[in-house]
Amino acid sequence: MKQPLTVLIIDDHESVRAGIKTALTRAGHICVGEAANIAEARAKIAHTNPQVIVVDLSLPDGNGLEIVVWARSISKQIGIVVLTLN
Repeated sequence: MKQPLTVLIIDDHESVRAGIKTALTRAGHICVGEAANIAEARAKIAHTNPQVIVVDLSLPDGNGLEIVVWARSISKQIGIVVLTLN
């Protein structure tokens, strides 16, 4: 059996976060937190040190790519999944 991944979900829509969390949990992974904006995301990444982040590009306080660049600058190993709706 594969080791579960620790995942942080970053999206400004609570229902989207809940759906992603449910899918990840059912797949055996561990949701270590959720964030609705860039400020929360940075704090939670620093605090929880997730193996993977799932990030929406459209956040209320900026572009999700800011989180991608920042997360990559502090960890070369962190997995990054980018989601967006247009």
